[in-house]
Formats: sequence, C-alpha cells, structure tokens
Amino acid sequence: MAYCVKFREKALNFIAKGNSIQKAHEKFEVGTTTIKEWKKLKAETGRLEKRPLNRQPKKICPEKLRAYIATNPDSYLEKSRKSLTVQNKQYFTRSGG
Repeated sequence: MAYCVKFREKALNFIAKGNSIQKAHEKFEVGTTTIKEWKKLKAETGRLEKRPLNRQPKKICPEKLRAYIATNPDSYLEKSRKSLTVQNKQYFTRSGG
C-alpha cells in the first residue's frame, strides 16, 4: 500500500517525539518494517517520497500480446512463444489484461 508523504511525516514525527516504533505501529496501523524503511529513506535521502522503481523492460509488448490473444484465443503457450519470439526461459500468462 502506498502512503502519502504527509502521513509518513506524521508517523516519523510521532517517533521523533520520543515514542517507539511499536507505538507508532499501533497508532497509525502501519507495519514496523514499513516505518523502519521510512526512517531509512529519510536518513539516506532527506525526503520521504518513494524511490523510483528500477524495473526491467517487459519481454513482450503488452499491446502485441493482447492483439495476438485476441486473434488466437485457443493458442497453446509453445505456439504463442514462437509467434511472439519469446525465448524458452521467458514465460508469460494468458491474462492479457
């Protein structure tokens, strides 16, 4: 779950006033690990905004996959893999979104 920056600040200010992480967990109903991560983020960056995600590009273009499934709804994975030029060790589901 994503929490807004103001909420994160509230929780950390609560701790800064001498309260424990456990008390913050109980008051704000946020996991202790999450609070520790916020503290770490604040210490490392000076901010509480979420870090950008470093994700790898998708192996298959989602639009290409949707179009293929629309025209080949009963295709088996092996045939789909060959048609979409996916290597053997790369897997995908038929959910198509």
